[in-house]
Amino acid sequence: MLRSIVARIPSSATGGGPAALSLQNRVLGYTLRAVGGRAVRPQAHRAGPARVAHGRRSGSGSQSEPRSISAADCQNVIPDRKVLLRNPPAIPWQVGHFMKSQLLVVLVLFLAIGLTAAPQASRKPLTQDQIMELVKGSVPSSRVADLVRENGISFEPTEEYFRALRSAGAEPVLLDALGAARAAKSPEQDVAGQAKQHIKAANALMDTGDIDGAIVLYQKAIQVRPGDAEAHRLLGVALGKKKDWQRDITEQRMAIQLNPDDAAAKTELAVALHSAEAEQARRDEPHVASPVKAPAQDTSAQAQQVFAAGQLQVGQRKFEAAAISFSEAAQLRPDWADPLVERAKVYMKLYLFREAIHSYDQAVKLKPNDPVILNLRGYANYSASEFKRAVADFDEAIRLNPNMSEAYQNRGNAKWQMGDKAGANMDFEKAKLLGSGAQARKNTKRR
Repeated sequence: MLRSIVARIPSSATGGGPAALSLQNRVLGYTLRAVGGRAVRPQAHRAGPARVAHGRRSGSGSQSEPRSISAADCQNVIPDRKVLLRNPPAIPWQVGHFMKSQLLVVLVLFLAIGLTAAPQASRKPLTQDQIMELVKGSVPSSRVADLVRENGISFEPTEEYFRALRSAGAEPVLLDALGAARAAKSPEQDVAGQAKQHIKAANALMDTGDIDGAIVLYQKAIQVRPGDAEAHRLLGVALGKKKDWQRDITEQRMAIQLNPDDAAAKTELAVALHSAEAEQARRDEPHVASPVKAPAQDTSAQAQQVFAAGQLQVGQRKFEAAAISFSEAAQLRPDWADPLVERAKVYMKLYLFREAIHSYDQAVKLKPNDPVILNLRGYANYSASEFKRAVADFDEAIRLNPNMSEAYQNRGNAKWQMGDKAGANMDFEKAKLLGSGAQARKNTKRR
């Protein structure tokens, strides 16, 4: 272990080469001979390795002159440390004291070089958990306060946190240091905090019904941080409250562009597109009786492509994106009911029952005698607790197709919710009978 420690003395301290080995050898020799209060400076002899290993004088009887120890000498001196430990030669205590002082100087020099060469570790702000652990670990509050002043903190202390520190035994010096400290924040975090404050204030105004004031604050949040997807989405919602659908659509699309995974923005965009389409339909209400012009060929093909994309998105369970695609397809081909029906189905999956009913209403206008669409609209009314309207839709669907078992089953559920259990049971029996008959016909075809 000692040899490994000595080997860590950087060669840069002596310029490298044999001099570095000489420094390591001297430190090891001083340390080995310091046991028992004795210290001997390693002797370098002119004799060969065998004479150096035994530590004898030259044959003439006179002491040889010392010389610098080379790397080859180190290989001979260091392995014989056990022998030197067993029989350390005695020297005057003054020399031993001098050698100990030299050893101390060398060790201090080694530590200084190591500390200077070591890279400075980056100081990270303290977290509230780290400070709490230090306090609970009986670390003096004054020391923890010094760490807080040196490193800073990564949080905003609250009154609850101060109470918890007092309960854990923190002294006022630490509490004062925390109160004076400020959480280390980057410029981007400061901007995000300002935008969040504007959004929070705007949400409060929305709750009180001050939509105009909320719009102003949402716009301020966007001015502070243009890339805030939440601010764009909430601004679009506020604009939708003012029936400004086009700007609502613009903001929702911007929010989706900034955050493609924002499901709320996709839902809001689908609702905005649907509402804009409904408003346009109401404006064109006096002209509904006029014959619908056939769409242009390129528009029809484009609608087909968008509709196919919506179906693919439904298969991928991307319902918000699918609702947007079906809305665009319906705008490209106003005489096509399929996008309206599929969009209504997506709204049902998103639990947007009112929007689904309205989309089915538009489809029924294009196909008033389609029992499937009427049955689907009836189920949407049933899901929205509009049981009377649901029964009316189911009645019409059964009138157009008396063998539709699903319509009987759905009408039975609606009658049961209205308290007509006898009528509900009759519909259930009829649905069961039609269902078994359909299954029997299917089995006959298979044979």
